[in-house]
Amino acid sequence: VPGCGKSHKIGEMLKNPDKFKIESEEHQVIRTVFHPDYTNSDFIGQILPKVNADKTIEYVFVPGPFTKILAKAIKHSSNQYVLIIEEINRGNAASIFGETFQLLDRMKKGQTITEKIFDGDLNTYGQGWSEYFFMNDDINHYILK
Repeated sequence: VPGCGKSHKIGEMLKNPDKFKIESEEHQVIRTVFHPDYTNSDFIGQILPKVNADKTIEYVFVPGPFTKILAKAIKHSSNQYVLIIEEINRGNAASIFGETFQLLDRMKKGQTITEKIFDGDLNTYGQGWSEYFFMNDDINHYILK
């Protein structure tokens, strides 16, 4: 229902220290708005051409809001990060989320990703490794830089 204060309520929740530990909304919160033309490339990221000063063209990965917040959360795992999707019903959510949609419902409550993938072998990851597995090389490169 438009105009009933959903965005205002979210803003209030973000300021409540019992719900979220947000020190800097500018750095820890990303908002995006779904609409009929919004795509998976907009949400996750895409490779776009960039014209350099010497007129050469290179292709660079431009992250979307999902990849930006994911990179922050991985690099600073002691902080909380929030991705707010406004007007989620206006876009084609299944198409926008794409294969990332499958990540939302794979584990039972309280189960860790390590337990899900490695059946309880909790010593699989060494220092500097993430328990999350990314198939997209462009996202990996962005997160690791």
